[in-house]
Amino acid sequence: MSTRAMRGLLAALGGEASAFVHRPAEPRAVMHAFCRAMSVRTGRPIQLVFRSFPPDVPVSGMRLDCGDRSSALSQSYTGSLADAIAAQAAAQAAAAAKGSGRGGPSGSGPSGRPWYPTTPSTGLSTVAGNAVRTVVRPVRPPIPQNPKGPGTEVARPPLKPDWDPWKPTPEEILSAVKAVYHAQDLIDMITGDDTYTPTEVAPQASPAPGTDPGNGGGTRDGRRNDCRWSGEGWVDYGKLDIAYGNRATTMNSCLDEAYLNKRKGSPAVGDLAAGYQWAKGTVNDWGYTDDSYWVNACHLLSKELTGTGRDARNLSTCTRPANAMVRGVDRIEKNFRYYEKAVVKAVKSDQVVQYSVTPNYTGDRVVASSWTFNATAWGEDGKPHVLFSGGVVRNELGGKNLGMQRDADGNPIPLR
Repeated sequence: MSTRAMRGLLAALGGEASAFVHRPAEPRAVMHAFCRAMSVRTGRPIQLVFRSFPPDVPVSGMRLDCGDRSSALSQSYTGSLADAIAAQAAAQAAAAAKGSGRGGPSGSGPSGRPWYPTTPSTGLSTVAGNAVRTVVRPVRPPIPQNPKGPGTEVARPPLKPDWDPWKPTPEEILSAVKAVYHAQDLIDMITGDDTYTPTEVAPQASPAPGTDPGNGGGTRDGRRNDCRWSGEGWVDYGKLDIAYGNRATTMNSCLDEAYLNKRKGSPAVGDLAAGYQWAKGTVNDWGYTDDSYWVNACHLLSKELTGTGRDARNLSTCTRPANAMVRGVDRIEKNFRYYEKAVVKAVKSDQVVQYSVTPNYTGDRVVASSWTFNATAWGEDGKPHVLFSGGVVRNELGGKNLGMQRDADGNPIPLR
């Protein structure tokens, strides 16, 4: 993966993870949020695990493929990250001196040129040829943890994961390793070449505890790598954006026929949708007097697909043409109903569908100006195919957009 692509992925994951993190947040909470966002993208759980690697193993992290889940193992550092990377860079240089370099002469980087990971002012080692020099800095004085004296400590409960952590044996870890990352590789990726490919490790059959080999993703019908968790469909409503009128943020789901048969959706309660009453008054001013018809509370996950109408996280104020088919000049062909019918058709033809809808807001307004629709389906052969990607429905009526309105003074509305 190129550096540009990796940065783009990190930016997208950061946007998705921000909905589940309350700032300021501990680094581990942020990392867990990134793993959760990546779990939704890949359709299977990704667990973050911190482990101390042996000092003679020049590895900073690894990805484990365990069939129905993946684990991201990261080095648990007792000192600073800079010192740890410096130590691993020194180990790489020593290995290069013995003839085990990375494709060039001893002490060389890609294409045989000298490798200088950073300047000495960063506190990392500078490697040239076989010589290793580490800048030594004085130890900083400890920061007092309780400046007001003993007895003022804040009691905090210990952090606990919201799932049952997998505790692999060393044999399971080694058999499931998919890629190895070295300290030198990580520095090269940031300061050197535009592309980087981790050292691939030959895959070996090693199912995770509690799974049936060959029954990929934990599915019951033998389909591999679809979006279901342990063979079951799921729905995940994003947290409300409480800073801006409790507006809805997103909906992600994995649907199959069994999931739809076990559950029922419910009609929308309009007043739960942010900006609903404001929108009714606005369309009245536009000359649409039947405001209860022309303004709807759109389900992000439709009632037919088991979506609830009693939860504000699943409701978004919309115009009637954006929601369903109407006659006349206000008609929008590719609206909510258009995409929902495609998902229903795929699920009822025995496909598994990962479906998401995300409201898009212009500035701080609480009414969306558009929505983005994405869906991927898996058939009996287990191969994914895109139903639709990046579909956009605009919140329009009479040539105007409900999510891009301003008051008489030119200020954006509504904000609360």
